[in-house]
Amino acid sequence: EPRFGHTAHIIRNHLVLVGGVGPYGPLGLDVVNLISGEVMRYNLPSFDGAKESDLVMLHNHTSFVKDESLIIIGGGGNCFSFGTHINSAVTIRTKTFIPLD
Repeated sequence: EPRFGHTAHIIRNHLVLVGGVGPYGPLGLDVVNLISGEVMRYNLPSFDGAKESDLVMLHNHTSFVKDESLIIIGGGGNCFSFGTHINSAVTIRTKTFIPLD
């Protein structure tokens, strides 16, 4: 589905799309297998012990892959009615969402 404000990475045979905003609202983490075309969709926070109350806004962020981890820095938003939210850094082990081949 179309999106803007996301980041993308190639990890082994997978395209990893991190966040962004689509036609129906904010998106989480999508993993596309570039061989089979299978798409797995994850909502954040759902990794590595994150609490359901943790708010992660995946737009206006940057991300990178280092040592088998996906690190997401920044992101958040500004609402004149509700205030400003800036994410804490999030680290997700890639084995959580990409199978070891």
